[in-house]
Amino acid sequence: MQYGVNLPAFGDFGDPRALAELAREAEVAGWDGFFIWVRR
Repeated sequence: MQYGVNLPAFGDFGDPRALAELAREAEVAGWDGFFIWVRR
């Protein structure tokens, strides 16, 4: 089984630097994927 993190790219997570840091932390922690979605 694989696990991933899925976050929105707005609101509290609208800062690209914060998303990049979270992605790095997810990779270090061993998560299999890091996904963002945007609101249109």
